[in-house]
Amino acid sequence: MIGKWLVYWVLLAAYIVILAGGVVLLMRLLTGFTQQHLPVALALMWLEASVLLCVTIAAEYVSATVTNGIVAFAFYVVAFFGGWVEQIGVMLGNVNARYIGTAISLVSPTDALWRLAMHLLQPPVMAQVQLTPFSPASVPSAAMVWWAVAFAIGYVGSCGARVPDPCTVR
Repeated sequence: MIGKWLVYWVLLAAYIVILAGGVVLLMRLLTGFTQQHLPVALALMWLEASVLLCVTIAAEYVSATVTNGIVAFAFYVVAFFGGWVEQIGVMLGNVNARYIGTAISLVSPTDALWRLAMHLLQPPVMAQVQLTPFSPASVPSAAMVWWAVAFAIGYVGSCGARVPDPCTVR
């Protein structure tokens, strides 16, 4: 199980470096703009993908393939909606909505990682404008990053503790 996870993890890293790195390189060549916090943002994107990978592999042990895909997609959608609830709550000054969004981000931290990466990749001019469609109203803290790391490690550890029965047909 760990070998499978490591191979997918390396593939995710290669995909993120090629895709996001290619976009950044193209932007650099065409406009001369250089991102300030690119390595940190790429690492956050990789962590976001790693969390989804861990959920997918953990769900593989308890569900069929189609169900596993639905669970992984639902996990991502819950994070997306939780992020929007938090952002709208911050913009409207609704503390309860912000807390609900933060609680959802603790259950599914992928959107919080994406918002932090997006915040780091913003040009300084856009960061001063603050509220645009592409800028987060509430920027996740480093504690959320560490929570996501612990979350992913916990999922991988829980999968390593369960050894599936090779005779069981799902």
